[in-house]
This record gives sequence, C-alpha cells and structure tokens, in this order.
Amino acid sequence: MGTAIINFSNFIDGIDGLLSSTMFFVFINIIFINKSTYLIPIIGSIFAFYFFNKTPAKVFMGDIGSTFLGSLFFFEIIRANNLYDAFMIFSVSFPIMSDAFLCVIRRYINNENIFRPHNKHLYQRLVKSGYSHTKVTTIYSIACIIILLTCFTGNTIMILFSLLLITIFGIIMDKN
Repeated sequence: MGTAIINFSNFIDGIDGLLSSTMFFVFINIIFINKSTYLIPIIGSIFAFYFFNKTPAKVFMGDIGSTFLGSLFFFEIIRANNLYDAFMIFSVSFPIMSDAFLCVIRRYINNENIFRPHNKHLYQRLVKSGYSHTKVTTIYSIACIIILLTCFTGNTIMILFSLLLITIFGIIMDKN
C-alpha cells in the first residue's frame, strides 16, 4: 500500500498545481487527526509552493517532491491511532488516489502495460477535452475540501456519503 500511495502521488503531479493543492488539504486533515504539528511548516511550504506551481507554473515539484509528500502521507496513515483515523486520513486524498488507482485498474483490464507512460488519468483527459489546468485543479481541490469538511464532523455516514457523491461526480466527469 505504501508503494502505491507514493507512486500515485507521483502520478498525480502531472498538471500545474494539482498535487500541491490537494496535498495541502490532506495534510491539514492529518494535523487535526494525528496531532502532527510538525506538518505545519510542510503545509506552509506547500501553500507557498502552490503560488509558483499554479498555471502558468514557474516551478515544478518533480519526482523528489511528489514522492516525499507521498511518503509523508503514507507515514501518517500508518501512524494513525486506529483504523478509523487511518480511514479519515486517507479519505481526503480520495479524489487523487482513486483517479490513480482506477487508471491502473482500467489499463490492466485493457491489457495495457501499466509501467509505460500514458495520458489516461481522468485529470489528463479533462485537460485534453478542453478544461484548463486551473479548472481541473479547482475541481479536485473542491472535492478534497468537501471530504475534509465532512471529516471535521466525525460522522462516518457523512464521510461515506461525501465519498459516494465525489465518486458519482467523477463518473459523470469521466463520461463527458
């Protein structure tokens, strides 16, 4: 699971601002759940980095930055006090992690080499269909914010409902 999260973080770093904006909300959630105050400077760095990484990007995260954030994210999941907290930590990343996971599964089912480069993630197909980097990043960020806010309620049903709504929205976006 750790290797998948780290690689999926790298996969998502494909358009301007996407990984930095979504990980910003993921790490805010982690601070509240795991009380990981050491992440405050990381969140500040991600926030500052985003302004140089948004469209048109002046700097890029690259493999080092994306794998670092993925590793830190996975570390916090395994550091969670219990399975419910781990679920809540992972939940906010659902829009980006499910995109990467479903892309790998889809490519495997279609007998494509999952280790070869491609442009089949939903975020990549949305950009190809005419959505701007900014619009796609905003869509994913809003999805993360919705899940983050439901995590703050601590209501499992609300969290699951938000994940279901985000999934349905993703399916609709995938059909366009």
